[in-house]
Amino acid sequence: MLCWEYIICEKHVNIMKNGDQGLAINFLVLSAVVGGLPWLVGLRMILDVGCDMDRKEAVAGGVGCGGGGFADQLWLRVGKKKGENEFRQPQQEPEQKQEPNGPRDNLCKNCKRPGHYARECPNVAICHNCGLPGHIASECTTKSLCWNCKEPGHMASNCPNEGICHTCDRSGGAGGGAARGGGGGGGYRDVICRNCQQLGHMSRDCMGPLMICHNCGGRGHLAYECPSGRFMDRYPRRTLPVMAESGVVEIAGTPVQELVLNRENVPKNYIYEEGGSGFRDALLPSQDDDIPVIDLHRLSSPSTAQQELVKLHNALHSWGCFQAINHGMESTFLDKVREVSMQFFQLPKEEKKKCAREPNDIEGYGNDTIYSKKQRLDWTDRVYLKVLPEDQRQFKFWPQSPNDFRSTVVRYTESLRLLSEVILKAMAKSLNLEENCFLNEIGERSNMFLRFNYYPPCPMPDHVLGTKPHADGSTITFLLQDKEVEGLQVLKDDQWFKVPIIPDALLINVGDQIEILSNGIFRSPVHRVVINKEKERLTAAMFCIPDPEKVIKPLDKLVDESRPILYRPVKNYVEIYFQYYQQGKRPMEASKI
Repeated sequence: MLCWEYIICEKHVNIMKNGDQGLAINFLVLSAVVGGLPWLVGLRMILDVGCDMDRKEAVAGGVGCGGGGFADQLWLRVGKKKGENEFRQPQQEPEQKQEPNGPRDNLCKNCKRPGHYARECPNVAICHNCGLPGHIASECTTKSLCWNCKEPGHMASNCPNEGICHTCDRSGGAGGGAARGGGGGGGYRDVICRNCQQLGHMSRDCMGPLMICHNCGGRGHLAYECPSGRFMDRYPRRTLPVMAESGVVEIAGTPVQELVLNRENVPKNYIYEEGGSGFRDALLPSQDDDIPVIDLHRLSSPSTAQQELVKLHNALHSWGCFQAINHGMESTFLDKVREVSMQFFQLPKEEKKKCAREPNDIEGYGNDTIYSKKQRLDWTDRVYLKVLPEDQRQFKFWPQSPNDFRSTVVRYTESLRLLSEVILKAMAKSLNLEENCFLNEIGERSNMFLRFNYYPPCPMPDHVLGTKPHADGSTITFLLQDKEVEGLQVLKDDQWFKVPIIPDALLINVGDQIEILSNGIFRSPVHRVVINKEKERLTAAMFCIPDPEKVIKPLDKLVDESRPILYRPVKNYVEIYFQYYQQGKRPMEASKI
């Protein structure tokens, strides 16, 4: 059969070579239809040497005679010259193809005409960049428009300008060409998490204490993991990790002053098995490397200011804290602050409970916020008050007795507000920055929280801590120490050091948010409080905190090639701080790049 077909093909090729092309084509069209698809080979040979008119005539005759469908398509393909579009049957509309989303008319994206695709378009190509014919966008050089800087003459991949973030539309960001890091790295510094609304990471990298439950509104878990009731009870839940317990309802605790009444039975939540005498065996700093003492009067004097600025810079870089003397507050007034707070803690239990804090809140009288039965607790009772801004004071949490408690606290707050401005300006000058730069970063509506800490005597001082190791979440903290009983210890070079008592001095330390702003030049010191077996101890800590609406990030002037950016931007840092603190962890670790 194949041999016979080959002979016929050769015969008609010879006929065409002799000039009788029309006869050969008509014969082969009929023979191919009757004989089957193998005749297409012969037809291809004849058409390759035939004239154009006979080619079209042959194809037109074959289409419709070959059984339709696949055979017709092959006839059309056979009739196609190299570099030429397919011939279609004369006066026959192209078949409408049904696609998943409905009919399609094969509209060419190049010439905008129906009937063919752009890859088959016989018209001149049109550039999608400049709109001119004759070339495509990748070859366009005359009017190239950069998608990054919107300037002509180059493409975005070759843009010499700084990247522009597609998220915030600011230059220098990660969104417009800067390399993106993984796992919440520094490349995401302009990205906002859709889960917790914090800057610096994507929702897939959101950490346990940052997660917000859309069922109960708590933190530390997602809605399908929520341990509370409501509408999510009809869905299966996963087992909650330990960190997720920070978002559940608070467990009621007992004031430490009541636990002292049963000295023989300290609850296990307060006991550190690894404690031992090491809690009390911290070192005293040497004279050569002691916690620095800064004279604020000399700091404000033009003749001695530069020398004190150097001491201030070294103190905050190495220790993260210093003892401030000559701060302008009289000794008698500081004694008054101690006196009114001690008088409150000596009131009957029923009287103190009048200003008790509410569940899942920190303001008012109480102790640790307890979320887990395994949580390690501090041996202390506290009064925690928001003292600034003035319009946010909640006087229902302020003790009514003693009578001069409120007036004393208001005066103390105003004194430390003014002193905080002096300290922040001096810190900026020590870094060769404009003196108001730190003040501008924390905002005009910055917050101040005052916390009175009462540490009762404890029968197990070797295994119980007054305050667990931590660093403050503030910008700066002012601590008024007890006049007689030591207890504060600072961690430096993996060694605990005792903080000595200097009469009438204020211990000032930087918090995590200054460490972020200074890009790690000033360090937020880790510290803890040990307790005494026989004596009570009382302190007052004032925490200066940025406006919750301000985004805290390293200052641009403190970032360069020799000191790259170390921390991601954070917002409302204190909101997540306590979730970490109750678990003995530092939220700074989540901010590091």
